[in-house]
Amino acid sequence: MDGKDNDSYIFGGDIRLFDVSVDEERVELAEKIQQAKPVNHRLLVFDDILFTKETIRYMPTFFDYFSGISVEGEKLLQADSYALKEQNKWFCLQKLQITADLRKGFASGRWTFNSNRSQYKQTLIELKEIADKLSLLYGEDVLFIPAMPVGSSIPSELAGLNFQIVKSPGQGILKLAGDGYELFDTPSLDWETVYGLLKNKLPDAQHISGGQQSSQQHVLPDNRNHILALDRYSKGILRDIDKIDCFYDAFGGVCVSAEYLASYSLDALREEKKLLDERGISMVVSFIEEINHFPGLTLCDAVPEYYEKSMDYYKRILDKMGELQIGVALFTTHGPVESDKYPAQKVYDGMKKTFRHLSEYGEKRGVRLLLTNTRFRIADTVDKQIKMIREIGESNIGIALNLNHLSESESDLYVRKFRKQLRERLGAVILGGPVSYKHSEYLPVPNSDKSVRVANDLERVLLIDKVYPLDRERVYKDCQYMGWIKE
Repeated sequence: MDGKDNDSYIFGGDIRLFDVSVDEERVELAEKIQQAKPVNHRLLVFDDILFTKETIRYMPTFFDYFSGISVEGEKLLQADSYALKEQNKWFCLQKLQITADLRKGFASGRWTFNSNRSQYKQTLIELKEIADKLSLLYGEDVLFIPAMPVGSSIPSELAGLNFQIVKSPGQGILKLAGDGYELFDTPSLDWETVYGLLKNKLPDAQHISGGQQSSQQHVLPDNRNHILALDRYSKGILRDIDKIDCFYDAFGGVCVSAEYLASYSLDALREEKKLLDERGISMVVSFIEEINHFPGLTLCDAVPEYYEKSMDYYKRILDKMGELQIGVALFTTHGPVESDKYPAQKVYDGMKKTFRHLSEYGEKRGVRLLLTNTRFRIADTVDKQIKMIREIGESNIGIALNLNHLSESESDLYVRKFRKQLRERLGAVILGGPVSYKHSEYLPVPNSDKSVRVANDLERVLLIDKVYPLDRERVYKDCQYMGWIKE
């Protein structure tokens, strides 16, 4: 039928009108559904602006109850302006109001309107910066502050900003002065929790959580090459580590997505990196999850506009890595371009050119690129990637061997054989735990006992444990399997 309509089939894009008659005996009319009025000025409190779109997408009826969000002020201060502009495209599309919640900063003493206190000048600087970042986002640039002591007032230097004072003390739905805003605090942004509290208006809803790891904890020297891959949408490294009981007993570092670095300002990342350094925790950055299907984050110039944006993105992240002294970046190849003008060989040649350029760019900043094998991509086997690296001719590119993505012809090989084949090119082994969902992702491959021993004996090679979904039980079982924790 070749997609054509006929008497029996209706294909996409076609419209049919039907004239239907019914027997009206014993018919009852359903109660008329009242159309919900648009929600205005009701805001759900977010503890971070990072991955707002992804969080809201897990809330199926968010816009039935909220018109926007109020983000913790300190997190807005830390956010990268370029990343905010990129996120704002979606905010504008959804007409999502973005405001700033400054209550926590005032409660902690970081900010004050008392000109006699030492924090006063810093308050003026930081609140103006938060207002500047709000101006990049959709909404009315509102800053929520707690009720002020009697006799105090908003400084004249900040008179042009739109402050709204929270009336109630922080319980349940918060009614605010001025334009009638409502803030809703919850202990979790899980939609069942949000909806349940909204429905029942429980009084004890307010809670903001964060990482509480003691700065006295420190990774063990023998575990420095054991790396835990955090969730792609991590909202804080120390917060995630805080959830993994065995982290300091089994790991020496973390792997975060490039999106994580893109979402925060360099100053905010420096503060976090200082805390990690105090604990001896190293960092690795992964572009793997983002280099997915063309033409998102691309490695070839099939579409110049996307390529230029992609190269700008890679360089901004590598610049931040250089400033933070993060020395390893994980890359992969992407799939074929669905266009006759760009056959696989042309894409392959374009990727080589890009990797050569990024390798030189990274080397100047102390960053080594590790290319990982990913099935169903161009150059998806270890052999093909070795060939690509040799053709590129760069010494600053190595291999991150992903045991979960070995081809069928490679699945019977041991880690020892890969070690011999890759030699100094082997910079990391990506492990998939025995508790992963699919049997094909079990760690490592046939003859696993031998491979575990060989992997643990590798020198100057990172062992990256990638567990999905990331939780303490799965991580603990992986560590047991690898022999990284003592029974």
